[in-house]
Amino acid sequence: MTKHTCCAVSSACLLLCSFHAHSQTADTLTKQSGVSLSIETQQQDYDLTSLSFDQPALAPLATMKARINASSDIKATSIKLNHWVNPHINLFGVISKVTGEGTATLPALPGLNLPDVRINADGTTYSIGATAVAKRGKHFGAATYVYTAYQPDNMNTTNDSWSLTPAVGTITPIGIFSLGLRYQQSKGNYIGTTTTPLGEVNANIGVKNKDHNSWIIDYRTPLTDSLLFSTSAELGNRQGVRLELTQRF
Repeated sequence: MTKHTCCAVSSACLLLCSFHAHSQTADTLTKQSGVSLSIETQQQDYDLTSLSFDQPALAPLATMKARINASSDIKATSIKLNHWVNPHINLFGVISKVTGEGTATLPALPGLNLPDVRINADGTTYSIGATAVAKRGKHFGAATYVYTAYQPDNMNTTNDSWSLTPAVGTITPIGIFSLGLRYQQSKGNYIGTTTTPLGEVNANIGVKNKDHNSWIIDYRTPLTDSLLFSTSAELGNRQGVRLELTQRF
């Protein structure tokens, strides 16, 4: 319905929430810290956990929340700080500005067809997480955990989500490729609006992510000794694309 960031991924995701192992891992680690700038898109569906309106005539819709289709389409611009505490553990924090919209398609009432509830998904997310990496030769395995708090611009509330992404990858002459399977849980409350013959009506909507799993395909490569480029695609029940530049120091 609306962004749980993200995600993470939410999400985020998750929205916000992408695989955070960098090309300098294990025995190749030379610079422990980095700062990243990224942009990301995400689309996903939601289930409603609660629904109410400030117009009593729409109260019957609250009993129909299982029939309401909800989704979100958002974009996030993020800055991330990360630090390798040792060659196998990376800690990071992310602040993201989220823009976009969520929609909830309302079922018809007798004699009344209502337009979608529109939800302003603009807000800010704050994420912390960690990646553990084990490397053997040109291959590695990793697991990334991310917790994200999302503050909508139009509500004095905080929604949260978390994700866990195990991944495997390989180092090649043209860069690092990895494939991960993300599990994400998110929940929250939002305010939306719809237009009726009685005028504009506000809706209070509680949501959780409909689907918990998605695939993450990640590629990253050094541009210089200290500048890294990475991109990833999220596929499956949540979909999105991320582009990121990281300066290591």
